[in-house]
Amino acid sequence: MELLSLPKSLPEYQKLLSAARGGQIASVYGVSPVHRAHLAAALCDDLPGRAFCVVLRDEPAARAFAEDLASLGGPPAAVLPCRDPVFHNVESVSHG
Repeated sequence: MELLSLPKSLPEYQKLLSAARGGQIASVYGVSPVHRAHLAAALCDDLPGRAFCVVLRDEPAARAFAEDLASLGGPPAAVLPCRDPVFHNVESVSHG
């Protein structure tokens, strides 16, 4: 897809791709949500069959990311829901 070739010429994308190929953890900051999905779709295109974990600020942002990724031709993304807060005392024992 021609749209996915656009970020591939950026030096920052090449660094991100190199980190992903090397099994390193990488992070992306300061880009708009749709550009984040664009980078992820390009990575999925360059590294087919690889799984990626994308952590976002909240569940609506994660759902929007999954939709953007799908619209850019990326693989379907699983969205894990946020945990509900517990507002009562919890007693437990750690066996560590």
